Amino acid sequence: MLKLSFPDEESAHEADALVHWRGEGAVRLLEVNRERNALLIERAEPGTSLWEVANDEEATLTAASVLRRLWLRPPPDGHPFRLLADDAERWTSQLRSDWETLGRPFERRLVDAAAASARELARSQPKVAVCHQDLQGSNVLTAQREPWLAIDPKPIVGEPAFDVASPLSDRRWSIDRGD
Repeated sequence: MLKLSFPDEESAHEADALVHWRGEGAVRLLEVNRERNALLIERAEPGTSLWEVANDEEATLTAASVLRRLWLRPPPDGHPFRLLADDAERWTSQLRSDWETLGRPFERRLVDAAAASARELARSQPKVAVCHQDLQGSNVLTAQREPWLAIDPKPIVGEPAFDVASPLSDRRWSIDRGD
């Protein structure tokens, strides 16, 4: 499968993450052309997405098993990935700025508490891994080599618990839309 991307910070090191994981829980990287933002990756066949799994418990357990495989290997020394601690600091600044821009829609103490929590959590990461950061249902596909494989990572090095937010908040079809 040929993947061509627009350059952006979040996916800049997708190829590096796929090399790091070596096909353990993710598609394999076959070739990369960094100048053209082109990746030749293993095709996940039949390629059914995790969104097609109607059973919420089954889908959640599947996502968890893929994540566990991705977290097996610690980040290498001198890795190129963004750090969750650095992003958390940036998000803290952005949170305050957004709060101001939106006309201070709630009490400042909530913004301060969120910022303090982000800083504390960023400093207290007991274990770090190369996290996928976008393991929502369309980025987990059925495959022949393994039952499920991750695609399209936005790699970041941080506490693995950070990585569970996407699959846990992704069960969008279970939201009653009033149809």
